[in-house]
Amino acid sequence: MLIFGTDQDQVNKTKKFLSSKFDIKDLGEVEVILVSQLEYSKAIGCILYVMINTRPDIAFAVRKLSRYTSNSSALHWQALGRVFYYLKGTMDYGLTYSGYPYVIEGYFDASLINNMEDHSSTSG
Repeated sequence: MLIFGTDQDQVNKTKKFLSSKFDIKDLGEVEVILVSQLEYSKAIGCILYVMINTRPDIAFAVRKLSRYTSNSSALHWQALGRVFYYLKGTMDYGLTYSGYPYVIEGYFDASLINNMEDHSSTSG
């Protein structure tokens, strides 16, 4: 149980009352508030969903920020806020394809350049 307040005297009275009714142990000052970690994880989840579905341009930032879901600090929250601010500012940006054909074609060298001397693919 976390007991907190602005009046230390009232906090002490509450602890004394609880100790008279229950067997409690005072663990001292709290080091980490888990709600902050939970909220950070939720925010990372939301931004990850956006990245996967519509915004691959934020992949690098999301990858870096998601490393700290279990140990986020004020600096990480600030960086996360900047990503949200960036998304808000670039909401209307996008790629528009017009004309014919409507099919987008892409090619990839699956052999990943086997021949290192002349940088050519030797398969298929």
